[in-house]
Amino acid sequence: MRSASGNRSKSGLGSEANQSAYDDKSQVGSTKEYIPLVPEQWKDALKDFREHSVVKFPRIWQSLIYLLKFKERPKICERDTNKLSWKKTKAFLRDDELFAKMSEYWPFGPKDESYKEYERLLFVKGNLDGITEEAVDEYSVALGKLLRWVHLAIDTRTEDLRMRRNQKANDRKKRQEAQDKEKERLEKREQQREEAKAAFDQKIADEIAARAAE
Repeated sequence: MRSASGNRSKSGLGSEANQSAYDDKSQVGSTKEYIPLVPEQWKDALKDFREHSVVKFPRIWQSLIYLLKFKERPKICERDTNKLSWKKTKAFLRDDELFAKMSEYWPFGPKDESYKEYERLLFVKGNLDGITEEAVDEYSVALGKLLRWVHLAIDTRTEDLRMRRNQKANDRKKRQEAQDKEKERLEKREQQREEAKAAFDQKIADEIAARAAE
């Protein structure tokens, strides 16, 4: 994990009043500010969901867990389905392990891990289709904060992937241009060498012919 920098910033995901300040992990070239830490004032409210037998918008929790690679599908879903089992999932709210994974999540740079299909960004993002922040806020402000965090993490990761792909494409283009330029230089040098050799051979031939004429 990358260490936090000395800059201080307020999380856009926490409440406006009594907002705690957190160390910001800076990133180069990012178009958005990413706050990896979980504000305590809505983390505790989320942990209260472990007392619920049924919850609305279960796919928010599912997408969070998939994004973080926190648990594999069989650990949180009904058998042989992608339907979240809240009975299984809420057991993971008894401690801070899930929230620690949120604080550790870093959306920048290449990842060496292998990803299952449901852990990929396209799946996680699509899993949230149809869920509006307004509807979630009416149900639970804390869950609305969590939804915004997931969206921010996905968008930031997606933007980082796009920027790195563009950088790789630019690097390939520059390498190709450099290779083409070097090839052109070598071809030009070879042509000049051939022309110089031809001129030298012609000069020798002319001198031989002149001596023969004398």
